[in-house]
Order: sequence, then structure tokens, then C-alpha cells
Amino acid sequence: MLSIGVWDHPELSLPAGMQRTAAFDGFRVKTDGTINFAYAADIPAADKTLKQFSELLVEELSKVIQKPQIDIKVVDFRSQRVYVTGEVKQPGVFPVTETPLTLIDAINQAGGLNERANWRTVNFTRDNQVQIIKLDDFYTMGDISQNRLLQHNDIIHINRIDNQKVFVLGDVSKAGSIEINRYGLSLAEALSDVGGLNESTANANGVFVLRKRANSENGVFADVYQLHAQNVVALVLADQFKLQARDIVYVTTAPIARWNRLISQLVPTILSFDKIPVIKSNSGVL
Repeated sequence: MLSIGVWDHPELSLPAGMQRTAAFDGFRVKTDGTINFAYAADIPAADKTLKQFSELLVEELSKVIQKPQIDIKVVDFRSQRVYVTGEVKQPGVFPVTETPLTLIDAINQAGGLNERANWRTVNFTRDNQVQIIKLDDFYTMGDISQNRLLQHNDIIHINRIDNQKVFVLGDVSKAGSIEINRYGLSLAEALSDVGGLNESTANANGVFVLRKRANSENGVFADVYQLHAQNVVALVLADQFKLQARDIVYVTTAPIARWNRLISQLVPTILSFDKIPVIKSNSGVL
């Protein structure tokens, strides 16, 4: 929707036969992408900047008006839009105006994330290509590369947080699943949330974290980390060790030797929390 004025020719600012009223809000871009104006019918407007459209209109009006001076403003954006779907408070269609619109801006216009939203990643679709935006990197580390500048027909989809869980099993007070919140979840927090280890039966050195690898290597499909909870240093590391979605925390009552023989069928080595250099050197995982 455009407001078009021609200096010294106010009669041209309205379509023929119309009176200036509150109902008239401007010249609409037709479905074929053109605009009808006095002495200039069917001027292409779609995909044109204001400067480009202004030059076309001046060229047409110059045929009947000497050195026309025109003023053009966009009063409504209806053809340029983006879509925000999924777990936001007010999903919908939002206009792309002359003011740049970013991914975070669009999410905020949609009311922000709701309580079921996966705040870690966002599905971002442009030209039928889906990209994964690391929303968590923007919020926690200020990574502005994740805050994309939006274009017409971009789609932002916020997934549910259902898969952002870890599972705590074995000899704990209350086994179950725990959701990872926006600020992450450490091993110490996970154990605390399930009531801790059973003091009378749990093996303090038998706390394991099983983490599935994205790609199996030489038949190894998981990394296993062991916490020696009787070691004071290890307790500190447990608070620093960040769990990832779908991790399995298992606390055993069986002797460690027996458990190690069992788990060695899955992976050749077990990473101990109290061996800090080993943990840091293993594929960059702390």
C-alpha cells in the first residue's frame, strides 16, 4: 500500500472519482504486482524499491507534467511477510517492513517462547531449505550470527521441548526423566533432582553417564563417563559436567569390576570424571 503525492497536483493523489475520506488509505499493489495511477496505468511495483518505483512513475508522469516532483511512502506492508509457528504464545504471520526484522524480533512479536518451547534450536526455512538456528548460543553467549535478518516468506518454527530430557536410572531415590531448562543441567543437579543416591545400597563410585554418539565409529556408538563420587574433586566436576539431551545417568549397586565388564561391551574405555585431561581431550567433550 503506497501513499503517492504529486507536488502542485493534489488532484492526482486520489484515484479518479474518489473523494478524500478516512476510508481511502492509499494505492494498493494489485495481484499482478502493478499499481494504477493517473496518467500512469499498470506501473510495475512488485519487487521494486521506493527509488525504483519513483523513477518509473516520474518517467510516465513526465509525458503530461513538466518535471513532476513526487512523494511516495509505504503506508502498509501486505505482500512481504514471515511466518512464526510452533511453540510461541501467539503464532502467526508478521509483516516485513522497511525496518529490518530479525529472527529474535519475530519471535518477540509472536509473544515469545511458551513453556513447552525448545529454546535450544529453531527450525529456520528459507527457499525450501531448512536450517537449524542455535537459539541457545544467542541467549547464553551473545552469538549474533544466530539472529538472522528475515526476508519475505521465511518460516521460523519453534519445536516442543519433549526431547530435551535426561534419564536418571538405577540406585537413586526416585528414578525418572528430567527436563533440561534454559540454563542447562549439570550431573550434580540431575542427581539432586531425583533425591540423590541411595546411601545404604548405591555404589558412590558407580555413577555413569551414557551419551550416544552422532555417528558410530568402529562399532562404538556411545561415550561412557564415570564419576567417582567418593572423590571430593569429582563432586566439583559433577557440578561442572553439563548433561546433554537424551543422556542416561545410571547409578549401580553392582561391584565396579562387574559393571565395567558389562559396559566394555559397548565402548572400549570408560572416561573417569577425575581424569580431567582425558575428558577434555576426548572429542572436545568436558
